[in-house]
Amino acid sequence: MTRPCYAAIDLGTNSCRLLICDEKGKRLCKESTQTKLGEGMYPEMRFTPEAIERGVKCFYNFKKIIDKYEKVKLRAIATASCRMAKNGSEFIRQVYGESLIPIEVVDGYEEARLNLKGSLEHARGKSRYVVLYDLGGGSTEITLAENTAEAKIIHTVSIPLVIFLYKINMIGELVTLRKLSVLKTLMRMGRSVCGRK
Repeated sequence: MTRPCYAAIDLGTNSCRLLICDEKGKRLCKESTQTKLGEGMYPEMRFTPEAIERGVKCFYNFKKIIDKYEKVKLRAIATASCRMAKNGSEFIRQVYGESLIPIEVVDGYEEARLNLKGSLEHARGKSRYVVLYDLGGGSTEITLAENTAEAKIIHTVSIPLVIFLYKINMIGELVTLRKLSVLKTLMRMGRSVCGRK
């Protein structure tokens, strides 16, 4: 009997990653492609035709890899760039049309939750609390959480701190003073809480 396997696709602002594992978590396949979706996105906040072409081609190739396995349960998520791009929905439709892979655009909280769930594998039992700092190509998530099996989030903030925009403009219109204030507060909270026994 063919055993089921699981595939995950993580579409970020600069790259797209595919991971396929068996039911015990053993890695069967790992791929990464530089899609550079965010390239040329500023200031119109739209994916360029070239970026869309790279993204669609990536998913088409990933689908060919996935089809080599049987009984695959797949989840494909997109993060900051697809949240911000005005033509993000159009891009997702094109990807589905070419690859039949449905993409789920997750919000900052869900992105932080998934990051936390994976990262706690390396910190389990080492402290009562954890602070996770995830610097991505399109956003930065900073999360304070309890270091338990449930990975309970105490507070999280998602900041569209886009690296490729920094090269052109200091993105004052995207990173508000309010969010920066929340960021500083969260970092102080993390240092304080994680220092407790």
